[in-house]
Amino acid sequence: MTWINYFSNSKIPFYIYKLKRGDSIIQNTSVKNHKCIIILHGIIYKTQIFTNNEILPVAILNKNNIIDINCHLISYKSYYKIIAIEETYIISFSFKNLKYNNKINMKLFHNLINGYKMTLYKYEIMRNILSHKYIKLRVIQLVLFLSIEFGIIERTQIKIPFIITKTDIAIMTGTNTNTINKIIKRLHKNKLIHYSTKNFISINNYFIANSVFLLN
Repeated sequence: MTWINYFSNSKIPFYIYKLKRGDSIIQNTSVKNHKCIIILHGIIYKTQIFTNNEILPVAILNKNNIIDINCHLISYKSYYKIIAIEETYIISFSFKNLKYNNKINMKLFHNLINGYKMTLYKYEIMRNILSHKYIKLRVIQLVLFLSIEFGIIERTQIKIPFIITKTDIAIMTGTNTNTINKIIKRLHKNKLIHYSTKNFISINNYFIANSVFLLN
């Protein structure tokens, strides 16, 4: 409710949208836009899709992360797609309404700056994941990030508390589902992760220890 209160008190128009799991938003880079999106609740991942159908994972974002649509006027040969991993609520507003507004609460600016900092950190994490030459290491670092960021401890395991399909993993690591199938089977066989039939991932201490060794 914090963002809603800030915008309401500052007389800034806003819209709230609900995304179900799998719902997506397309950002057209050919259209100049001053819109900004803040995640109120939930988790999404963002990709850049080129005209040759190449998909580049950009970031995994969650509560209080900010997507500035206007800053993505990079290439007319691509567009951005935001996909909800779980039920997500977002708030949309225009930066134009922040200019020359003497009713704006300074805490709003403070939260916007913090939101941008957290978002840049998530972009950096994705760059680190993609920096690995071998897909297996990308998958391991992705699972480790998701476990640290969202995981729930259950006895001797850490469970990622939302459904993540092999297609999602493939997109987030820049590969295809066939490769992910082979990697998941290998990691499961080596008891590094457990991937349930309902698409939930769990890891144990052995996975964490091996991840630190493999990623260094």
